[in-house]
Amino acid sequence: MAARSLLWALTATFALAACAPPLPPAGGKAALKLPKDVSSTDKTVKWANWTAYLDYDEDAKNYPTLEAFIKDTGIAATYSEDIEDNDTYFSKIAPQLRAGQDIDRDIFTLTDWMASRVIQAQLCQPLELIRMPNAANLLEPLKDVSFDPGRDYSLTWQSGFAGIGYNKAKVGRELKSIDDLWAEDLKGKVVALTEFRDTAALIMQNQGVDITGNFTKDQILAGYLNLVYYGDQAYGVEAAAINYFSIKAKDLTIGTLYVSRKMKRSESYKLLSQHATVTLPATVGTSLFVYGDETDDLSR
Repeated sequence: MAARSLLWALTATFALAACAPPLPPAGGKAALKLPKDVSSTDKTVKWANWTAYLDYDEDAKNYPTLEAFIKDTGIAATYSEDIEDNDTYFSKIAPQLRAGQDIDRDIFTLTDWMASRVIQAQLCQPLELIRMPNAANLLEPLKDVSFDPGRDYSLTWQSGFAGIGYNKAKVGRELKSIDDLWAEDLKGKVVALTEFRDTAALIMQNQGVDITGNFTKDQILAGYLNLVYYGDQAYGVEAAAINYFSIKAKDLTIGTLYVSRKMKRSESYKLLSQHATVTLPATVGTSLFVYGDETDDLSR
């Protein structure tokens, strides 16, 4: 793997993550077999990051901070906006890393929960913090985290928050809450993050929930399903239940959903099935819903 084996899992931490990353296994990790360190002779580094996560000069067509780093250190650094989604990027690189193959990147920036997964899977090398004086500049809450005690494998690149971004000139007014996004004139013009943790957290906070608490998967899913679009002008499970079945959401049953030909094989059918799962105690986490010859296990 040569120098490309130096995989520092830098984490882009978002304050509204609904659930903390899991702690490392109690038994600890097996010894990590490290490749030969050639950093003293190979003065290059390749960094994969998200779009718009580094200052960019439109006139010069370069990254000023990166250029300053290259000038100060003599290290030839290249920067790629490769990451659009945590799961997608991880699925792309994980097979190669597990096979000990070069991914042509030295550093990649993932959200904290995915960085936890990378670290626990032993797909990155430990850092040498003694040679990284700038690590001391981290904010106190970021210097020690549950998924990487002592920051042996990761350092925060950015820490911030999730929110609503919009063009006021085009919208014509201020958008101050999640509820404002359901306005009729914005139909079909609102895009949500693929990050379920961010999206669900915003919705839960809008509902008055203290998102710093501990929540089960079913609690988070139930809150999310109460606002999503189910088609045919139905937003939330209450509207969908009345629209499609002429009953209240609390009266939805697995049988009602299964026999419905109107909903069969549709995304709305699947979403309402999930709602029935998380609201029926006897079936939480265990129900199987059959779409013809397809089975979707909603306990995942």
